[in-house]
Amino acid sequence: MLRVLIPAYGPQEQPLRVAFRVISNLVKSRPEIRDVVLLFYAKVNFEGRMVAKFIGSSKEKALLAGQAVPFVERATVRLATLRTIEKSVPPDAVVLFYASYKLLDKVEAIDDLQTLVVVPWTIERIENWVLRRVPLLPGTPDTPKGLTIPSPELGEALWALTIMVNPDAPLTLNSEVGAALELLDLLRSNGLWIKPAEFKKWAIHNGWSEGGGGHLAELAKRVEKGETVERGVHWGSDPLTYFRALAKVRAEGKAPDINHHRWGA
Repeated sequence: MLRVLIPAYGPQEQPLRVAFRVISNLVKSRPEIRDVVLLFYAKVNFEGRMVAKFIGSSKEKALLAGQAVPFVERATVRLATLRTIEKSVPPDAVVLFYASYKLLDKVEAIDDLQTLVVVPWTIERIENWVLRRVPLLPGTPDTPKGLTIPSPELGEALWALTIMVNPDAPLTLNSEVGAALELLDLLRSNGLWIKPAEFKKWAIHNGWSEGGGGHLAELAKRVEKGETVERGVHWGSDPLTYFRALAKVRAEGKAPDINHHRWGA
């Protein structure tokens, strides 16, 4: 099974947008995926919520009525909940929103499931699953020429942040700033550090705006000055173990690139 993680913190719109792009591109590139399920704990978590805007009002009503609706290419999409997923026909792919261990256990037990895309409420809520399964991040980080990073997990960590933030205005939401500060503080305390200007260079090379890259550099300066940062809020208690494992998977050539058009149409 292909497992994909979309880093998120609370009801952010950008991770939801990335999740829909990921599953759309997977459907286009894998014709065997014909039946996609959007899985929530309950219908109330979907009805009238942020996720529904990516489907459209007419399709939202059909999904709530238990109907499958056209999705991408020849695939269809339907809605399921914790109560209904076991009784439904096993799908080819599941997009799990606001994941919990209970929901993950249900999905992992589905026979012949090909793809699982997970959008957590927070990574902390599913950290054991993340460390055990090492789900892939969509896309691939790239180190700009002339920049040397001390370890591959630094690139993976920055890429996870890149997926989370709003590409039009990175680090403008308080949750994004908090996630960046926590990650930078974690990296510095573990000796995975580059200069603030180099953080900016990496960010812009990987699709951030000039202003967004500059803001990341300013946050790095704050961390260098010893600003107190609360740990374990946005990334769980041990994210570096996950980033190391993910870097190893990439190095061994076992991670297919999941095109998700992160910064464009």
